[in-house]
Amino acid sequence: MAKQREAFLMGAEKRGVENSKADLIFNLIEKFAGYGFNKSHSAAYALVAYQTAWLKTKYPGPFMAAVLSADMDNTDKIVNMIQECRALAIEILKPDVNKSEYRFLAFEEKKIRYGLGAIKGLGSNIVDGILRERSSGGGYSSMIDLCKRVQEPRLNKKSLELLIKAGSFDSLEENRKACFRKIELALQLAEQDRLAKEVGQTDLFGLESADNLDSTSHEEMKNLSNLENDFSSEELLGWEKESLGLYLTGHPVDAYSQDIKVLATGSIAGMRVGKTKIAGLIVGLRRVTTRRGEIAIVTVDDKTGFADFVLDSKVFQTYVDLLIPEKIAVFSGRCSADRYTGRLSMQVDSVDSLDALRERYARQIILEIEEEKITEDLVRYLEQTLKSTDRGDTEICLACVSEDSTAMFRLDRKWKIKMSTYLVERLNRLFSQDKIVIQYDEQV
Repeated sequence: MAKQREAFLMGAEKRGVENSKADLIFNLIEKFAGYGFNKSHSAAYALVAYQTAWLKTKYPGPFMAAVLSADMDNTDKIVNMIQECRALAIEILKPDVNKSEYRFLAFEEKKIRYGLGAIKGLGSNIVDGILRERSSGGGYSSMIDLCKRVQEPRLNKKSLELLIKAGSFDSLEENRKACFRKIELALQLAEQDRLAKEVGQTDLFGLESADNLDSTSHEEMKNLSNLENDFSSEELLGWEKESLGLYLTGHPVDAYSQDIKVLATGSIAGMRVGKTKIAGLIVGLRRVTTRRGEIAIVTVDDKTGFADFVLDSKVFQTYVDLLIPEKIAVFSGRCSADRYTGRLSMQVDSVDSLDALRERYARQIILEIEEEKITEDLVRYLEQTLKSTDRGDTEICLACVSEDSTAMFRLDRKWKIKMSTYLVERLNRLFSQDKIVIQYDEQV
């Protein structure tokens, strides 16, 4: 191999390849030489590689659906394959009790419906029961309808919670908070319906018929569906991660995209050698003992990709309180490439929380609202929200939009607040994310 290295480097140099890059490439070849194949084995692998590459190119949807279905029980592989689907512009739709099958299902050219069998903890017998009844009796009209019709195996509170958290009832009931409130009543009605059918609609104890039960409970169910607000996006995404093992319909960093554009200087997908500042979700943390002492390796996901950030013992001890899994942090440091793999990683110098940076640098919040949507209730809720927020240095402005103009109103100094995630979450109940503009100091 030493002789081959010399010949390889000389040939690469003649073709204009940098010596350092050629040396890196040969290191990979040399490593592979420790586990090479004979020609017959290599030929078989080459044929399979060609066939799968052809399928992936010509039929990306069905191919990726099959790959996902083959590893439904391996969450780590599912996460990687979902990333690959996104790179191929394949849309992954959340599970649906009326549209999903047990496995991942490809339809149209580049759409895949999430399989009910991939919901963590649900159990194949529950999924089989749901699909079997749907096949014989048609789609479900509500969660109560599903509970009444699926008798074997009988659904319970845990299985319904998992289906709700995964978004499987969203096509029937958009408000998941309402769905959660309905669980006990749905199970009760399903049990009463089952008992009524066993004794011929009315038994000796005077149980009402299924139709009467539906009519008497209709108003109660309607009230449950009209709850003021659904759960926060952070809660919904958390449950998605819990039930599916990944963030499917969104990502925690989405809520901070406006801030990250200002507070960070780069992204994982755009990492380059040199100093940078990257904001992302902490998805893993491990401590490793090396010859230089103990280090911490933090795995970060910023939606554009995953990367390992390295903290030496001193930096880790300084910022350990901010290294909380499933929380977003801003990492500052220097990126460098691994000499063997070429993979980029960051040597972290400091860590900040988004809340701390928001509080430190947020100068103004502009709330944009259409003139006709200004009501007494909105003003009252906004006043309560600002009163319940700590005083600080960030001022509040209202941008009132009419058909032909926009008027800007700056609230009095007494309404200056301390910027926080809590405040933004409260404001999101009144204003969509694109109607809340946070302006930062120029020196950020």
